[in-house]
Amino acid sequence: MPPLPLCSLNNTWEDVLTAFKDCLKGKPTWSCHCLDGVDKEVILSAPEIMDPKTDSGFGCETIYSLSHLLKTQEVPSAATVSTEAALLDVMDYIHVKELTYLQGYSLTQSYLDFPYFLRMDLLKEQNGTLHAYCRGVLRSLDCILRAVFSTTNRSEEEFMLAPPELDRQPDCSVDEILMELETAAAKSSSSAVAARLRFRKHFLAALSLLLESKKRSDIEAACDICQEALALLESDVYARTSEPAPEAKLLRTKEIAFWVSVITPTKALPATPFADAMSAYHCLLQQLASFKTLVSIESLACIFDFIENFGALQPLLPARSLCAVVLFSRDPNESFLHGAPLHRRMLETLTKKYGAPLYQKIFEADEAMIDGVVEYRVKCTMNRLKVTPEQRMFLRQQTVDSVRRWTTEVCKLYLVFLETMLCNRGLAHRRMMNTMADLIRFQEMSYTTDLSVFLANMPGVPKELEAECIRCSTVLTLLSNDYVLRAMETIMSLEVELDLLTQGELVPAMWYVHFTQRAQKENMTALCLQSTQFIPATLINKRTHIPVHNLALTTRKAGQIDLARDGVLDACCSLSDATFLSACLMEKKKLIDLVSAPKGALTSVENTFNHRLLLCYGQLRNPPLRSYEVCMSAKLSLDEASKIPIYAKKAAEVASNAAEKLKAVMSSSSIDDVRKAAIRRNAEGLEKTAHMVAASLRAFSAVCEDDEELKDYCATVERPGLPSALTFAFRKRKETATA
Repeated sequence: MPPLPLCSLNNTWEDVLTAFKDCLKGKPTWSCHCLDGVDKEVILSAPEIMDPKTDSGFGCETIYSLSHLLKTQEVPSAATVSTEAALLDVMDYIHVKELTYLQGYSLTQSYLDFPYFLRMDLLKEQNGTLHAYCRGVLRSLDCILRAVFSTTNRSEEEFMLAPPELDRQPDCSVDEILMELETAAAKSSSSAVAARLRFRKHFLAALSLLLESKKRSDIEAACDICQEALALLESDVYARTSEPAPEAKLLRTKEIAFWVSVITPTKALPATPFADAMSAYHCLLQQLASFKTLVSIESLACIFDFIENFGALQPLLPARSLCAVVLFSRDPNESFLHGAPLHRRMLETLTKKYGAPLYQKIFEADEAMIDGVVEYRVKCTMNRLKVTPEQRMFLRQQTVDSVRRWTTEVCKLYLVFLETMLCNRGLAHRRMMNTMADLIRFQEMSYTTDLSVFLANMPGVPKELEAECIRCSTVLTLLSNDYVLRAMETIMSLEVELDLLTQGELVPAMWYVHFTQRAQKENMTALCLQSTQFIPATLINKRTHIPVHNLALTTRKAGQIDLARDGVLDACCSLSDATFLSACLMEKKKLIDLVSAPKGALTSVENTFNHRLLLCYGQLRNPPLRSYEVCMSAKLSLDEASKIPIYAKKAAEVASNAAEKLKAVMSSSSIDDVRKAAIRRNAEGLEKTAHMVAASLRAFSAVCEDDEELKDYCATVERPGLPSALTFAFRKRKETATA
């Protein structure tokens, strides 16, 4: 038996009226006037009855129910949508409107103004082709909702639930809907209509496979389906010469706000041009298809770069949520991205990339290594003759547990980094700031483990080698420093990108970004040890089984420099130097004000920036907090005017060198293509920024000695390559006014 249609009040009205009349029989006090001949449906459909919140107290508007409009033929039968042109208009209209929902707007602002979404049973009777298409749209909606609301990378207000009035048929399987779409496409005499149906089939199949993936081949199959959908979008049959325009009576924009019971925005949005909408779908499908590359990456550094770049592209929330599903659908302790467990990958990174195999061996309970660490600890901190077997057993267990706790924590923070990069940029900034407390605890845990368990401060070497040996023995601390410094750079870069800083804070912010980049480079040099000549061999006394030197030192091997990250960091340091100097030079010539507080500000720039730093990095011990005064003290005095053009030319050379370094990274044969693809957007954006900085500085150096000519120029803050990479462009005032 088919379900009762929505918005039908006739039967209910008749039942209630009859019962009411029966109650009044024999009661002379009351009489009943039943308004014979008046449409009760119209009365009960009045705005103040259907939704009292909409009653403004003046004006009057008649809102009819869907049942009434269907009954009176004011909403035409779906059977009238039979020609190819009419079908294409409706399908393409729904397709374009679906994008509105994917962008985060409500369904009442999207395709729900096509009323047959509320009467799918009637649509099935009247138009099988449209029913198959709309059914595919609704199941795609289910997949999107499942992806978005099963992940945690969204703001509370960022996406909206679907109204309960939709007949989404949850008991029907995806395979059945896919089969119906293919059957409708095969029956269609129009290749364009068939292409729309098959696109819907591919889109739904890809979403479903990504959500239900059990193994890597499922994700790869979903990505291949995305490529098929892309091929359809790019084909001639998907081209239109005009915008989709269904019959006006088929769209009920005014009434839909009263027909559904969800409190969501209902203001009509401007129509997206069909070509722009298809371009957005093209971008979305390319992003989903890129997951095939993601699941094939082994390197954790490359995975991080991929996700960081993916988030920086600011894809739609459904794409970011599906990426989170791919990343986190399985327990990373069992399998990360359908490969080896995350903890094993992390420890293998320590072994192969950083040349520190000790921690993986201890994690895997290598008896010889555990005994060596314990015996060296006993030798340095206890009396061997008084240590009981129980104490030795405790030290053994403590050694293993400390490595396992550290591994669990570093894996958790790695996943937090990935999830944070999949948030919108504002939420990513907030979450990264909130993560700093966990990173500080992790840094302290790493330092404590290095010193108290592995005695990194007691390498057992001559005094002249001790400082260098201690530095390369603290592997866990160095890795935690890398996480902290990267988070610091990310937070400050996001503040620049989101335009959270006042103009007076830009110079100290650039100094801080430059400082964190330099610190990362120095930290990576110590972590990826290149020279091991000063490290003694691993010698263990055969009689006492006590290592002669600390195993945290002697097990170190030469590491593998991450050429991609090292090259980009090197270029970033040069570019930051040049940009900082250009700001100082142009400010000195009064082309831009980079020290004053905004008009009407209640606090000074110094207090504002220091307070901002306290919120971000206030609990950090290493590196210690640098105040506004320290940041600004890095500025050159520039008292000698004759040196200004020299500084400008040198800074231009530094910026040009940064661009060449980035170009060399992208053309290097030592970096694989997957890694290049992951960093391409960042590298090309920085290269463009570097060229802009160099050009501005050269133009500035040519006229900076002539104060009269300089009056025709000014400096403007621009972002030519990346939203987080600032330049101080040297432009004529007329050009600035025109722009």
